[in-house]
Amino acid sequence: MIEVGYDMRLFFMVWIGSLNKNQVNNKRYIEEILDYHVILFLERFEEKNEQIDDVQNLLKRFSDYYEKEYYQNDGQQLAACKISFHYLLHVADSIKYCDPSWTYWQFPMERMCGILQLLIKSRIKPYSNLANSKERVFGIEEYREEFYSPFIQYSLPIQEYKHLVKFYEGLRNINYDVEKEVINNYGVKYGRLRTSDGQYVSSYWIKRNNKIARNNYCIQIRRMIDKVAYRPNAPSQLAIVNIYGIVNYYLVHEFNHQVYMLVYIQLTSKNIEDEYECKCFTQYRSKEFINVRCIDHCVGFAKVDNRYFIIDKENAFDDSN
Repeated sequence: MIEVGYDMRLFFMVWIGSLNKNQVNNKRYIEEILDYHVILFLERFEEKNEQIDDVQNLLKRFSDYYEKEYYQNDGQQLAACKISFHYLLHVADSIKYCDPSWTYWQFPMERMCGILQLLIKSRIKPYSNLANSKERVFGIEEYREEFYSPFIQYSLPIQEYKHLVKFYEGLRNINYDVEKEVINNYGVKYGRLRTSDGQYVSSYWIKRNNKIARNNYCIQIRRMIDKVAYRPNAPSQLAIVNIYGIVNYYLVHEFNHQVYMLVYIQLTSKNIEDEYECKCFTQYRSKEFINVRCIDHCVGFAKVDNRYFIIDKENAFDDSN
């Protein structure tokens, strides 16, 4: 005997019937469903295995009928072939081999739908929005960070390509000669980043222009510098400093048989503190590529007169003591 869960029974009795009746005007379509008694079968709490075969035949007949009436082997009618109708062909076998649907399908699907709903930000094109959020994610073992859609194949302009070459020239402990190696001027451009600690950072490339939009592409960067770099013969004095900038875009680039996850940023001018010990800067400066690992966290830039004040909640309080 095969049991059908109570929730599934209500699902087929109430939801499917009313949905089809409200959305489909063709009377023959409704009659085909009702005549096949599929809902009546699934309404029951238990059925014999041999009765499932009858339901399989009924669902197959309905699928053939729907294809004949609505698809008609016409490419222009392809939109009528919804994936949900294909799923109907698997219902009987799934119940036969896996027991009631609620044991393996209903709860996981409800959980999945609940998770996916949070990723949909557009009511106009929800499916396209969901696809952009989930279908394209880039990550490799060497990095804990991940890049998210949107993405495009990208050829760097001359100026950006020069900045890319400069990035590779500044790498340490890499066994290659940049002047002899060929650096490709193309890669994959991404719009969003998920940091190693789970924060999401956007980019200026995909910023929204409406006034109420939250554009979280302003960042704090942690960089190691040599304090005596201007003295070539002096021993290095390395130190970690915090600098600020905005993310233009993210880039996946391959060089010397290695894949790099890079960020193209525009740095701010030197940070100063006003009389209230608020950090600010006056203008944006040069652009360059950095490794994605250098991004520490998001900040905010608020322009007041001719200065940009840095809103940094992460470093708002010194709790080291």
